[in-house]
Amino acid sequence: MLIITDVLSNIKRLQGIVTALDVEGVGEEITYIPLQAALATEIVKSLIAVFPPQRPGSAPIRIVADERTNSVILLASETNTVNLKKLISLMDKDIPRSGTSLHVYRLQNGNAEDLTKVLMNLPKETKDPKAPPAAPATGKAVALSRDVNVVADKATNTLIITASRDDYKTLEGIIRQLDEPRPMVYIEALIMEVSVNKNFNIGVEWRGLKDIGSSNLSGLGPTATGLGMAGFSGSSIIPQLNAATGAVTMPAGFSLGVVGAGIQIGELLFPNIGAVLQAYQKDSDVSILSTPQLLTLNNEDAEINVGKNVPYITRSDTSATATQVYGQSYEYKDVGISLKITPNINEDQFVRLKIDQQVTKLTGASEQNPTPTTLKRTAKTTVVIKDKETVVIGGLIDDSTSIDTQQVPCLGEIPFLGWLFKTRGSGREKSNLFIFITPHIIRNQAEAAAIYKKKLDDIGNIEGGVIKMNEKKTQQKPQTDQKD
Repeated sequence: MLIITDVLSNIKRLQGIVTALDVEGVGEEITYIPLQAALATEIVKSLIAVFPPQRPGSAPIRIVADERTNSVILLASETNTVNLKKLISLMDKDIPRSGTSLHVYRLQNGNAEDLTKVLMNLPKETKDPKAPPAAPATGKAVALSRDVNVVADKATNTLIITASRDDYKTLEGIIRQLDEPRPMVYIEALIMEVSVNKNFNIGVEWRGLKDIGSSNLSGLGPTATGLGMAGFSGSSIIPQLNAATGAVTMPAGFSLGVVGAGIQIGELLFPNIGAVLQAYQKDSDVSILSTPQLLTLNNEDAEINVGKNVPYITRSDTSATATQVYGQSYEYKDVGISLKITPNINEDQFVRLKIDQQVTKLTGASEQNPTPTTLKRTAKTTVVIKDKETVVIGGLIDDSTSIDTQQVPCLGEIPFLGWLFKTRGSGREKSNLFIFITPHIIRNQAEAAAIYKKKLDDIGNIEGGVIKMNEKKTQQKPQTDQKD
């Protein structure tokens, strides 16, 4: 009877050894052989292949590997034990690693240059190769030889590896895991300007965040985060609700929210960004600036720029009477729309979006200041939203003044007296910039084909003038006859 007191893992290991040894036998002996260079598990596999446990006409043999001490335990007759010990001593040799050879590995999905940096930073041996070999330690990371070298061939996206057989086997397993195809993200965006005079009740969307996030939205500051909303600035949103009209006043400054599946504006629920585009593309109070669509790999930047290089006069040389222009100097400014997004997908179908957006335009020049002013509206933020949900950025308000001059044909061109036949007026206009962004995760060809088919359907709907949307479910008020 044996009484063993130890940790559970050691007790289970000892139970296996005792079970293998606790068999009937005549003239059998137990031998414990520690190994110096080879692995006990590999030695035992070879010994069992040569000496099966049950052989006709011979005494049974038990061979067990003790991984913790890297030793071999034998239960055999005296004659078999002598033969086994001789064989083990021949096998327990350190194989020199100088026998390196070239290996070529063609990548299917990864980038050879990036992968080379990772592989060359793996831990390598620090001991002197001439020093006597130590017994391999189990449970620790196996270090590569100092002779390992990896070179990337950019033209063919191939790795050229100089390593021994064992080192290459280790590297091959790592490369296969790193060379798996990465998912992609299809990003659908809509950038639009809305006049402040427009009854664009985007605030109803913010109030709708109760359905997908925390039910307590009041009093949230600039650090508010979560599934329902993220990064709001300004005062509470809920107290700004107009009970009479049902509209919500957008807070001043940068605002951001996650509206979930579907985009609700006023009493209409749009299923996607394409429906919003079709609904407002002919609205005079709404200006569609851009509808970028990007496709990028996970953790890779996606960037699109739509703009132009606008010239403006910085210097004009005229005659003394200002009737003739001798020469002019110009400079150029880049204006337009820039959108940069970096997606990161997690295992729960959520996408982390790093958004960097900028809209630049030139304001009108005046006689006092002929050089135009550049107006920039930028938004930089990071949000986490679910696949196919929409994030909205708003509150980027433009307050511009326009000058309009009208004149009587011909008479308005008369020098000095022409001002008698001209009228000049100025107008002030405010507009709010809204940015809608919807990510779609693509993990396989089937999901890519589904998005492709959906975009074809959207194009067909736009060409046919069809807008697919759902009316918000509200209580219908009874109609009353109006008297003239």
